[in-house]
Amino acid sequence: MTIQPHDFSRPPTLHPVTRQKLVQWLTRANLMLAEVIAAYSPGVQIRLEDCATAWPFDALQSWPEKTVSYRVSLPDVSAMSVIALPGPLAQVLIGGLLGEQLVEWPQERDLTPGEQSIGEFVISSITSCMNEAWEGDQVNDLQVVEREPNLRRTRIFRFREPFIVCRSTITTSLGAAQWSWILPHEFLSKLFANIRPSESLKAPAERQQLETLAKDMTTQVTVRLGTVQLTAPQLAGLQVGDLVLLNQKTTEPLKAMIAGKPRYFGWPGRVGNRQAFEIASEGGRRDRSAETAHEAGVTVGQ
Repeated sequence: MTIQPHDFSRPPTLHPVTRQKLVQWLTRANLMLAEVIAAYSPGVQIRLEDCATAWPFDALQSWPEKTVSYRVSLPDVSAMSVIALPGPLAQVLIGGLLGEQLVEWPQERDLTPGEQSIGEFVISSITSCMNEAWEGDQVNDLQVVEREPNLRRTRIFRFREPFIVCRSTITTSLGAAQWSWILPHEFLSKLFANIRPSESLKAPAERQQLETLAKDMTTQVTVRLGTVQLTAPQLAGLQVGDLVLLNQKTTEPLKAMIAGKPRYFGWPGRVGNRQAFEIASEGGRRDRSAETAHEAGVTVGQ
């Protein structure tokens, strides 16, 4: 068996079908948005760059402190998404609405209260175009909720779960910059749940759609090395270098837990410089032959 190392530092990618739906939808929305902005800022072009997954901490730290961002909600979904614009781009769009003739790309700065109010209108224009471009059977109703004070320090995302970043480039007479729509998987799943297949679709097509949604869901798997019970004095007396004897025997397979319940049994090992876990059997059906092989000296993942 050849074990291919997996880079766990990378977030799981979007399913190709899901990504295609996002790209098609946001491409239509960008075309509509370009027409809206062109009414007060001629010559504007908007192009969707990519829809990809990212870890929240890494992605958010790349945004400047003065990013103009607003929370966007969807009915019946507790999770929030965010639309973010770099400060200079927001100034250009707001200046166009105010009839200002900027001659150079503005510097990063805080928006005035008046500019913030108009900035919310710009974000609302983006969500309106996204709603209008939606082609699901049910009406899409993205709503701007409130301004996100500091995108880099936001607490609306679960930082251990990857989210989706959809980046678009807006090109004006002064230059180009990117705006992004950032949304968690829960938000995306609810969006695509609103796309109901028509009655003419056959059962295989319905099943394919359900499988696509299921493949985009993430589940945390925990492999427990073992447990131990210590008294309060023992716990207080622990020091660096002490050995703690676990209740897990080396001849017994480890448990892989999903939602607190054992789902798989297997053996620890390594792939390169990373720890690994080879599945030997499913929960409730432990394979004794796998245990015997391990006792005979088989080394996993090396």
